Amino acid sequence: MRMMIAGLMATALLGGCETETHSYAREHEESLLKIKAIPVGQPVDQANADLLAYAYWRRYCPICGVVYPVRDEGRYWAADVYAGYVPTRRPDLLIEKSTGTIFWSRGPTITNWSELE
Repeated sequence: MRMMIAGLMATALLGGCETETHSYAREHEESLLKIKAIPVGQPVDQANADLLAYAYWRRYCPICGVVYPVRDEGRYWAADVYAGYVPTRRPDLLIEKSTGTIFWSRGPTITNWSELE
């Protein structure tokens, strides 16, 4: 009887906890809202370039890997990309500062943020 009560209490307590899947979905929705606020075809600052790089990575890149925060490379914001089961350095993901166009040699060129959904 005690085990059943303990089980019910644990279920009730854990039922309200956010799962990793829910957390991922919530985080994705929040980042999409922020991205939709970025004017298409306009100059992009570093904070927005980070958002775009992260969204591009989640949409078009392999599951195993990571994209790092962007750095200033003159005409572009450039993000280091590491991918694979044993992460190896890949070509940079580039975001043109003047337009926000996203380039990556291993994926599509993006000019409209709706393509990142």
